[in-house]
Amino acid sequence: MKEWLNRFAERVLQTFPGRTLFVGIQGSQGRGEATADSDIDVVVVLDKLSYEDLKKYETAISSLESRDKICGFISGREELANWDRTDLFQFYYDTTAVYGSIDWIRGYIANYDIRRFVHMGACNIYHACVHNAVHEKNPDALREILKQASFVIKAKHYLENKEYIKKNADLIPMLTGEDKPVLELLAEEKWKEDFDGSSKMLMEWSGNIINLL
Repeated sequence: MKEWLNRFAERVLQTFPGRTLFVGIQGSQGRGEATADSDIDVVVVLDKLSYEDLKKYETAISSLESRDKICGFISGREELANWDRTDLFQFYYDTTAVYGSIDWIRGYIANYDIRRFVHMGACNIYHACVHNAVHEKNPDALREILKQASFVIKAKHYLENKEYIKKNADLIPMLTGEDKPVLELLAEEKWKEDFDGSSKMLMEWSGNIINLL
């Protein structure tokens, strides 16, 4: 992946000479948790972004290996600077740099934004969990909801300890209370064994966060 990312960054830099401010990787590839089927969530920040730039970018990456797995985020700097601060928290801490830096983003993020991220995330998880338990009954959907919960737990840990832990396996031993068994549901794939029990735990966990924050 490191070699692929270097080729990707070189292609972007060649396509936008003097305009590329940042290239990075997010998601499971960036956290070192990817499988053979994982997407490649790349991040590209240009000085500014036009629709014509999007077409150039599309052409530039069209012949790259694993093109069908490439997804992610591309933006102009000004749009990113004015992005919703709640989203910026996860964006910054879940992004690993390949070229350039986005450290300037940290100055935009306050504790209020992180608490709001946790609360909004818990609300969305609660709603999705309840809907899935009653209407869909889909274990794969439950896994996606648990993935959302993992980001909320990482944000909660950051609020309490001022450190962001990217990998679930590294974070689990540091957790206490209800957060630990919820993250273990995802990390150890326990949701496959007990759909109702996992859904119940996730619903109660997210409900408690909603009521406390």
